[in-house]
Amino acid sequence: MSACNDDDMPRHGFTRAELHATASSTSGETPITVGDFSLEHFNIGIKDVEMMFLHHDAVAAGVTLENGTLKPNTDSPLAKSSAPAKHLVLANAGEVQENAIGNGDTPSGIYNEIKFNWSKSVDSYGPAKSFFLSGTVNDKPVHIWMESEDAVIVPAKSSAGYEISGRATFVLEFNLDRILANVNFNNATDFDNDGIIEIGPNNADANGSIYNVIRNNIAASVQFAKQ
Repeated sequence: MSACNDDDMPRHGFTRAELHATASSTSGETPITVGDFSLEHFNIGIKDVEMMFLHHDAVAAGVTLENGTLKPNTDSPLAKSSAPAKHLVLANAGEVQENAIGNGDTPSGIYNEIKFNWSKSVDSYGPAKSFFLSGTVNDKPVHIWMESEDAVIVPAKSSAGYEISGRATFVLEFNLDRILANVNFNNATDFDNDGIIEIGPNNADANGSIYNVIRNNIAASVQFAKQ
């Protein structure tokens, strides 16, 4: 009979957790298609990722999400692992991918929010950006990007949050259907005639109105779930 390795077990009152990120869509196709947009590549940059929770001792004492105060898991190994800036490829060649953000012990309890900051990074598609989508609309290349480093608050997909103890895996989901909701690509232009429809800050390619719709969609397009 083999003995359990203590290194594989979380400390008392803690959960051994992993945090991942991925893209999601109801498309059911490869490449993912949302309206007229056919996805090729999706990457983001994030940093300072914290999970907000009600401690299991408070839950045991009858505290609920309605009357309790969420605390950040800032000092936990999971948060320290998740804090450094990361460049995550959520889809490549039209196929969704899952990326690790961090892992380690975190206090047991009910987890109901994630906070992070966008983080700009340089990639093969040009200047530093924190959010980048590429694809095609009617066979014409489209690049969509942001340079924001703002903070984002992400709700749990379950209104009851997720109570964890022992082991847990969380997934941060960026929903492409919601990101591109109410976007009319028929109005998109290639103003500088370089062969690419660009939708980004500073009214790139005169597509500022479309950029504003996408930017405003993003906050409501991210949720997290427990696997």
